[in-house]
Amino acid sequence: MNQLKFSIKHIANQGVGAKETYSFDMPVQFEGVKPLSNLVGSVTIMKLEDLFHVTIDEITLTVELICTRSLKPFSHEITVKNATREFYIDMPTEITDINDLFLIDKKRLQIDLNEMIRQEINLHFPAVPVHYEGSDELIKQYQTEAPAENKPLAILKDLLK
Repeated sequence: MNQLKFSIKHIANQGVGAKETYSFDMPVQFEGVKPLSNLVGSVTIMKLEDLFHVTIDEITLTVELICTRSLKPFSHEITVKNATREFYIDMPTEITDINDLFLIDKKRLQIDLNEMIRQEINLHFPAVPVHYEGSDELIKQYQTEAPAENKPLAILKDLLK
């Protein structure tokens, strides 16, 4: 997947604080994600002393999910307002979490954002995918009125008369 790779050639030889901003609107394919729209957003890449600081802003993607109530597919828009990661030029001496380690491609002088964006999209999935439109019909179908003995406050209605 080459579409989420961004060149850092222009800022690699500049001083600390040099930055570039890119916008994108492209189709994507991630494992376990069924996209219904293009991935839209922007990325800012800033050069620091021994790494590149990457910020993604306003990422949006509409995906298809399966409702846990009705078991029917529905569309859900995922929005990532802001996320940052550091892309190291060389392997750091101390690694706290290998899953959060990102390196630049020194040969091609580019940054691959596929894994970073995939992680952010997965983090913004709903914990329980429920489609509320149409789910009310299913709830009414299986919902029953509770017997009066299970309503201890029902007698209060008679006192207000």
